Order: sequence, then C-alpha cells, then structure tokens
Amino acid sequence: MRAFTGISISFFPLYGEISKDMEMLFAKNGKIVKAENLHVTLQFHGEISMNRAEELWKNMKFPEYRFQITGDSISHFPEETKRARIIFIHILSKELSELAYVNHWEQSFHCTLCRLNKPENINELEMKYKGTVFFNLTVERICMFSSELTSSGPIYREIFCHQLI
Repeated sequence: MRAFTGISISFFPLYGEISKDMEMLFAKNGKIVKAENLHVTLQFHGEISMNRAEELWKNMKFPEYRFQITGDSISHFPEETKRARIIFIHILSKELSELAYVNHWEQSFHCTLCRLNKPENINELEMKYKGTVFFNLTVERICMFSSELTSSGPIYREIFCHQLI
C-alpha cells in the first residue's frame, strides 16, 4: 500500500477561492484535491507492507501537546517549474521541525492542492497568492494514512492515529 504520515485538515476559508482559480487554470490539465481530502503530508513512506507500516508507527516519536501550524505560501514539486507536477501550500511549524528531526524525516511539510499532467499556469497562481497566509490551525492528532490512487482521485484511509493533549 502507498502510505504517508500526516495531519487531516478541515476546509479553510481561502480554499473555495483557490479551488475556483485552480479549476480555471488547471481543469483540463490536472486533478484538484477535494476539500474532504485536504491534509498536511509530514512524511511520504511510499509503497510499504502493513507490517512495515506498523513498525514505522511503533517507532515514531510524537509531541505530547497540541501545536499550531501555518500554511504560508503556494509552491510546487519538483522545484524546476518546467517539470512541476504538484501544487501545494508550504507548512511552517517549529514543532514539526522538531518532529522531523527526532523521526529523521525530510522537512518538506505541505498540503497538496493539485496534481498536474503538464506544468502550465503555475506562476500565475503563485503570484496571485504571494504573501498570503492560508491558515493557522491547531494540530490535535497525527495519523498514518493509506493512499489509493483512482481515476476519480485519491482515497485516503486512516491506519493509525496519535491523539495530542
């Protein structure tokens, strides 16, 4: 199964506006993440077995208390615009940086907004929202999810969750 560790996030006020802009810019060229599938990816694990997922989860270290995250800018993966396939909101948090350090994760925390077939109109979206703070949210739990890619979009299922105080 494809798996990642992340944080579910609920609809945020600017999502409606951003999704309309993405629909206009990328409708024929990509898949926009549905509001119910919004999440922050902390670490993508790739294709792993359930046994490996259990082992990873068992060895993960978590903060004890709830903490804040900020969605602060729109960007894309890979960084080279000509090859970009993922449009995302960059996530900032001191606690996430500490979490990444103790769990040996890369620090590329993000909330995927759209997956592209061809990199077109990316700069237009990034320029429109330059300097925008999209959300400030309190993290209440961290989960490991399975991710099944389908023609109508991904299906995410919680496998394990850790509740913060």
